Amino acid sequence: MVQAKLETVKETGRAHRAQIVEVKSAIEVAKAERIECDVRSQKLRKLSELKKTLCILEAELTAYGDSNPAKVVEVRRAAFLAKEAVFRWTDNYSMLL
Repeated sequence: MVQAKLETVKETGRAHRAQIVEVKSAIEVAKAERIECDVRSQKLRKLSELKKTLCILEAELTAYGDSNPAKVVEVRRAAFLAKEAVFRWTDNYSMLL
């Protein structure tokens, strides 16, 4: 029973390795057929610049994330609920005394 499972897993592994080889060869063929031109080079440069800009903007967004109005309202609501819970607890405690 364990041997059957082992053989099944080994066969699956062989199939995956063969598929990886096929995909790598297809990638190499596609790279060989690709023609390098100025337009593509410019677009690749623009893509890398836009990715850098995106990273910078995401970092800036996380820096200002604490000032998000929705988060401020959420924190205020949580503080209000905590305050109410404290009042209830102390009220219950004083009633017990």
